[in-house]
Amino acid sequence: MGAISHMNQLYRENMQKLRSSRYNKKNSGKFAKPNSYKSFTGNLNVPELSFQEREKLRRAIEERSRRQRIRIITALLIGSVFLALAIGWLIQTIQASSLTEQIAEEDNVEYQKQEYARYLSYGDEYLNKSQWYNAAFEYRTSLKFNPESEVALYRLTFSLMRLCEAEQRGCDEADNRLNTLLQKGYNPEDLEELTLRWEGILQRKP
Repeated sequence: MGAISHMNQLYRENMQKLRSSRYNKKNSGKFAKPNSYKSFTGNLNVPELSFQEREKLRRAIEERSRRQRIRIITALLIGSVFLALAIGWLIQTIQASSLTEQIAEEDNVEYQKQEYARYLSYGDEYLNKSQWYNAAFEYRTSLKFNPESEVALYRLTFSLMRLCEAEQRGCDEADNRLNTLLQKGYNPEDLEELTLRWEGILQRKP
């Protein structure tokens, strides 16, 4: 028992010496490595740079900044080019669309003119053959392509008058068409002749 007590006493003394010498605040930095980044005070141990080293570091920083500026400028230039191309494409698309619409409108106008002339000529053929019903049909169709045509309206009215006189058909429409001509105030001489003809037809109606 005495030997064990003696060993325990030595252990406690050694531990007390170790704590008081190696791990106390005063001696905490004694066991740090010479090149350690932290001293016992906790401050960074940064070595002093020479003039050449500082210049080299400065040039490296400036070069990196210059490269970054070049990359930014390059990116902006590329973006500007793509933006200009996109705007140019959009303008061309709009112009092409407008041109297409204009061509389509012109084609439609030309088509309307051609169809009007075609049905008007059909009406004239039937009118010359005294086929009043067919003539009225063709003139009526031609008016769909040119509603303001004085010629088509006049010939349609005349055909309807003759149809009313010959077959007792289309009389109401003939009267309405004549009133339309009078309201529009077309050629007074032609209208007077047409009005007299219509009055004569009405007088002869059974």
